[in-house]
Amino acid sequence: DSEITSSQSEKVTKAVSSDPLMRRIKSANENKNFSKLFEKENPGIPLKTLKPDTDKLFMSLSSKKYPLFGQQLMERVIQIMDEENAHQGTKEILMRIVKDKYDFFDQRGVALDINFFVKKHVERCQDCQEVKEIKTQLEKEPLEGRLMMVPENLIQ
Repeated sequence: DSEITSSQSEKVTKAVSSDPLMRRIKSANENKNFSKLFEKENPGIPLKTLKPDTDKLFMSLSSKKYPLFGQQLMERVIQIMDEENAHQGTKEILMRIVKDKYDFFDQRGVALDINFFVKKHVERCQDCQEVKEIKTQLEKEPLEGRLMMVPENLIQ
């Protein structure tokens, strides 16, 4: 189980560390001269409250959570978590975000409504819809000793 968790956070960590905005924030956090310019260009991103973190880039000193900036990055992280949770739906993704202590903000530092974006992702994800369909089918017709037949159109 720890191997799975380790590889899961590896994918998210890679997405975060390769994101251009997050890399600029990291540079600004490490370089005092650049931080002045960055703060001028990005007044909504609170550099002074971001403490470097070896595993997750930064920790917010005020919330003790790991802030991620940029809607594109947030959507990528949601997609990774969804894939790692086998498309089990909104609740599973949100539980993982809470467990991993992530906070999401847009590129200006404004908090994003994570519930809205996770729900939107799940509604648009074909795999999530297929898993939901299978679960619904199982609720209607309990297995009770029978093997489940996966519909042909869902087998790839």
